Order: sequence, then C-alpha cells, then structure tokens
Amino acid sequence: MSSTRSKRSNNDKIYIYKKKVLLVSKKKQLCQRARDTNLTQQQLANEFKIGRSFVTEILLKSDKWLNVENDTAIAKCKRQRIPLFPQIEDALALWLDNAIE
Repeated sequence: MSSTRSKRSNNDKIYIYKKKVLLVSKKKQLCQRARDTNLTQQQLANEFKIGRSFVTEILLKSDKWLNVENDTAIAKCKRQRIPLFPQIEDALALWLDNAIE
C-alpha cells in the first residue's frame, strides 16, 4: 500500500510523491549491495528509487535483513509485525500444524 504526499517548493509548485515500501528481499539486496560496494547512501537511494533516510533506516538494521533466507515467506513480506500476544500466536500455530496433519 502506498500513500501519496504533497510537498511545496520555493516556487509554490506542488510535487506529489509516493511513499515506497520494500519487500524484505529487496532490503536484503540493498544491504548486500552496500556491503559489497563503496556506494554512498544517496547512490543506493537513487538505484533503489527510495529516499536516502529510508536507506539509512534499512542499513541500521542490516544484520536483521542479511539473516533472512530468500526462499522463506518472510522474504516476501513488506513489514514484520510483532504479535501482541506471542504465546497465543505460538499456540495457534501449533494447533494449526496439528489440524493440517
């Protein structure tokens, strides 16, 4: 889901830009690219067509993104949400596994 925001410049022209959300696999690619090359954050932002501050946020958590396997369901997610009730989530997952068998 992307949202649009408007920004005014000094010339009173309104520029509309979309907020980008990257998949976890793309965040991993960005971290690998930053590690393997000497590109600046602005160059990475231009390459992935996102803002420089977003690149900074991703690189701060690069250990987390680099540990994700590409073939898992997590890699295809846009966001990782922490459950409010982790014990209930674990019990539900266990029940679902038993129900499928």
